[in-house]
Amino acid sequence: MNDITNVSYKDCTGCAACYSVCPVNAIEMTANKEGFFYPKINKTKCIHCGLCYKVCPAVHPKYANNEKPDCYAVMGSDELRLESSSGGMFSIIADQVLSEKGYVCGAAYDCDKITVHHKLISSKRHLNDLRQSKYIQSNIGESFKQIKKLLLKGKYVFFVGCPCQVAGLKSYLGKEYPSLLTADIVCHGVPSRLVFEKFISDLPYKSAVKSINFRQKKVYGWTPTMQIEYKNGEEYYKPRWECDYYKAFLSIMACRKSCGNCKFNRLPRQGDYTLADFWGIGEKYPGLDDGKGTSLVLLNNDKAAKHFEKIKGTFKTYALVDIELARKANWNVFGSSKEHWERDRFMKLIVNHSFNDAYHRITSRWFDVGIVGWWYGKNYGSALTYYALHEVVEDMGYDTLMLEWPWKKKPFPPISKNFVREFAKKHYNESAQYTFDEYPSLNNHIGTFIAGSDQLWNYWDSKDMGNYYMLDFVRNDRRKISYATSFGHPIYPAPINICEKQAELLKTFYAISVREDDGVKICRDCFGVKATQVWDPVFLCDKSKYIGLINEVNISENKPYLLAYVLSPDTEKGKKLTEIAKALNLELVIILDGQTDLEKNKQQLGIDNVKNNIGIEEWLAYIYNASYVITDSFHGICFSIIFEKQFTCILNKARGVSRFNTLLGKLHLESFAVDEVAKISAQNVTNQTIDYDLVRNILKTEVKRSYDWLKSALR
Repeated sequence: MNDITNVSYKDCTGCAACYSVCPVNAIEMTANKEGFFYPKINKTKCIHCGLCYKVCPAVHPKYANNEKPDCYAVMGSDELRLESSSGGMFSIIADQVLSEKGYVCGAAYDCDKITVHHKLISSKRHLNDLRQSKYIQSNIGESFKQIKKLLLKGKYVFFVGCPCQVAGLKSYLGKEYPSLLTADIVCHGVPSRLVFEKFISDLPYKSAVKSINFRQKKVYGWTPTMQIEYKNGEEYYKPRWECDYYKAFLSIMACRKSCGNCKFNRLPRQGDYTLADFWGIGEKYPGLDDGKGTSLVLLNNDKAAKHFEKIKGTFKTYALVDIELARKANWNVFGSSKEHWERDRFMKLIVNHSFNDAYHRITSRWFDVGIVGWWYGKNYGSALTYYALHEVVEDMGYDTLMLEWPWKKKPFPPISKNFVREFAKKHYNESAQYTFDEYPSLNNHIGTFIAGSDQLWNYWDSKDMGNYYMLDFVRNDRRKISYATSFGHPIYPAPINICEKQAELLKTFYAISVREDDGVKICRDCFGVKATQVWDPVFLCDKSKYIGLINEVNISENKPYLLAYVLSPDTEKGKKLTEIAKALNLELVIILDGQTDLEKNKQQLGIDNVKNNIGIEEWLAYIYNASYVITDSFHGICFSIIFEKQFTCILNKARGVSRFNTLLGKLHLESFAVDEVAKISAQNVTNQTIDYDLVRNILKTEVKRSYDWLKSALR
């Protein structure tokens, strides 16, 4: 049964239609860590009726109104406009509805004067509560249910909200009501209440908030201006170009995820009316802009047109104008705003930082940590090593940037699209491309640099990059550390002059850790520096994160299978894998290296039936669901251990066995490795069983030691 759990986080607007329609009250609207309301289902109450999914306007958007509505510029009385954000059109409509003993529902401040909810009123003395723009997402609460009850009694109701809220109300009601009048506002995006609360808390005022006005006209006239009055008489007052909250809002940095691709902020509009500021109207019609506010009014259907005829006599002035006049300065009439390119980073920062700190980090491009490494390499293990390191560092509270590899000169070649790049785009902040000469400029934006894990200091693999991976571009006033960096082999073959230069660089590091025991010796003997052996980052990352990645995909294997992940294929391995799978009565699933020479690898293995185009999440899923694993991959073994799989390791001499020896030795798993594929037998596979109770105990101690080392190095 479809329910709102199937609605994407990126699409959900928080309109509360699902909450309102649930017949057993199994849904509640709860604020997520960003401060936005999302539905949450109580599975014990849910009766699986599917109504929540059926009424979701994000899933079933409707566009019933005119594609090109009549467009008016409207000015209310001077007195009314001083009390209003714009030209007073909302107040005029509301006043008429209330005069006919109707009800008006709109956004009002909570008793804390900071957060906002939708409120029903039936008296003009409460109308002021609903006036003025409120640049915070409003909590719908029980409003939809209350409106339906009134409509069923034949009461006259006027509802005003964001286009998504109007869409939610209409979807919840399920039919048109003659006594319902709606207006959607032209929405730039809805900011988080958490962001606003943090902005307020950063201001240097100690008194409680008395009132907030986002459109105070006393000095700057119609232009957006923030005024906060405090109970002790103090006041914050700034125009939009001086107010950081305004700037964060207008740049779509602090807005809901769905706002960057809104399905409702477009033509045809959702409300009977559409209301907005008519910015720029004075350029063609000077008489319609006196600096006190002019409303843009769209009549989206016959109901609005008839109502407009009823109330137009109360306007100071109005004019029918071409809707295209709105396009230049009121583009949200026609479409949604484009999300700020660092919106996700800002919202992540706002959870653990003050507003001022989060906003400064975005505008100055400041990061706590920059990670140097092969996170972009087309290799599953390497990609997950950097994912794990990134997640661990971020979870420690550090804002992290993954540094793109440098180029010798411009122009830069286009960044290739592949499974690792797509993965990175979802999970990381990535730096721009730089030349080697430009790289030192990153010292102005990063506090600590980490030479990341994997074979970053393998001489043969990294020598073309000079000493970049030993952070030669980092100033000595910046902290430099390495985490679980590997030399790949038990000896370091660099010439003496290179070793001497690298020794100078490594002596400027604040702390050095390496992945293998051999690495500790190399650091001591070749470079004269102390290093600590730590565990690969994949062991430090919480297992639940990998499960989360696995849950994003479905693999098609229905029968128990032996997974073979092979980096160095040959026909002998192919024959042996087929033999072992048959002996164990398991299907054989083969994944080869994630490099581009897949067809060549197939030929070398001698087996055509291998998995093509496997993403990182799928790779994890295949290991997680395997009955048995055979691999010559270090990280294939790592994740077999993390997921507590029975496995056989084929020591990969071509890629270096030092890391295998360190890992398996510390876990007392040496007997589960072979140096030649011919030594694998069905008898050994079935007779040997890994004691994961023992492994778990060792890992617990070693992972804590490694985690503590990293935490201390970053502190």
